[in-house]
Amino acid sequence: MASVEDARGFEASLGCLISSELDALAAQLRAIRELGDGEREAIAAATRESLIATLHAKLGRLLLLELNGARVTGRLGEDASAEQGWQRFIEQASQREFWDGLDPHYPTLSRRVQRIVAYRCAASLAFAQRWSQDRPHLRELCAGEPGELRSLRFGAGDSHCQGLSVAMLECEGGALLYKPRSLAVDTALRGFLQTLAHEHGAPMPIRVPRVLDRGGHGWSEFVAHRHARDEDELRSFYLGIGHWLAVMRLLGGTDLHAENLIAHGGHPVVIDCETLFTPKLPAAPSGLGDAHDRAVDLVSGTVLNIGLLPTRGGSLGWRGVDNSAAGMLPGQQPMLSVPGIVDAGSDRARVGKQSVPAPVAQNHPSREPVLHRYWPQVLRGFDEATATLQRMDADGRLQAGLAPFAPCTVRVVPRASEAYAEIGRMLW
Repeated sequence: MASVEDARGFEASLGCLISSELDALAAQLRAIRELGDGEREAIAAATRESLIATLHAKLGRLLLLELNGARVTGRLGEDASAEQGWQRFIEQASQREFWDGLDPHYPTLSRRVQRIVAYRCAASLAFAQRWSQDRPHLRELCAGEPGELRSLRFGAGDSHCQGLSVAMLECEGGALLYKPRSLAVDTALRGFLQTLAHEHGAPMPIRVPRVLDRGGHGWSEFVAHRHARDEDELRSFYLGIGHWLAVMRLLGGTDLHAENLIAHGGHPVVIDCETLFTPKLPAAPSGLGDAHDRAVDLVSGTVLNIGLLPTRGGSLGWRGVDNSAAGMLPGQQPMLSVPGIVDAGSDRARVGKQSVPAPVAQNHPSREPVLHRYWPQVLRGFDEATATLQRMDADGRLQAGLAPFAPCTVRVVPRASEAYAEIGRMLW
């Protein structure tokens, strides 16, 4: 979702905060003999891009405050136009002396920025070491030898645990995803789906990407978005949506929004399955009455809690938006009112509201999806998969199929991720 952090303007002023750490990272990358020069450059470039975006998110509002302070106190020059004032401020903020001069006003700023930069550079170095060590084992995920790393992008998802984030990489053998966490739950779910398909006795179009789990990190195949070729694939896709509803109801899956499912022809592919076995948390009182709160509590125990079926959001930043994996229909989303930099390029730049379209995901099997036409396939898929699971349970085979999940680490998301993002903005 767009915000002041996404409305670029101050990138040029942030380079002085990261230059020495990036030089140190470059020296560490040169010490990894398995890396080629082009690979080192790709990792360094991706790290710089990630750091600039992260620091812009943290410091954008502070810089707007300092810009306006410099204007009203005459530090940008009495004769400067609004555009000249902006350029003069960018020049000032691009010097280390500017940031050092902020210490009396923001006494914790310097060490917090240093910590962010150090963590992100350490995460990049860990990626480089793991790529060089694991490369020989990634052949099956690339459909060939991975070859040399050509490009890299960090931040393909929320960062966590001191700057770690999913990375998207392009190599000679194709595209891959790097995930700095255990992929044991992905492996367990893939195995469970294979067992379920065998018990079902008929093709089930649901799948998860192939992965290589290395314990504290792992690698995943890249699943490309592809529209269905014909009516048969469309029916297969929506049958799979019903299958996923049954599986996720059993496994306590949540957070299955549009960005966590890729439409690949006739297959709905879940690409992030961290949030299985989510506990049912008691709903906080809404202040709208007991009837409302009881209804919310009842819904939270149904398939509507999975996030796969269409629903309109009411949380911060997503009011009126349907970001479900089966929904998020194009042309049926409201414009979002989000904070952004107004009058960027002028010394009167400030935070203001901007209207932006809802993001476009890759969860639909056709250019103009008509979800209501395929509800019979969704219901059929749900009923069929549920019957198979009930039969496995009655015959005593379901528990064994679930056993591989026991040692897996999962993630619980009790609030909308945008709430955490807004808390982060306020703390900065």
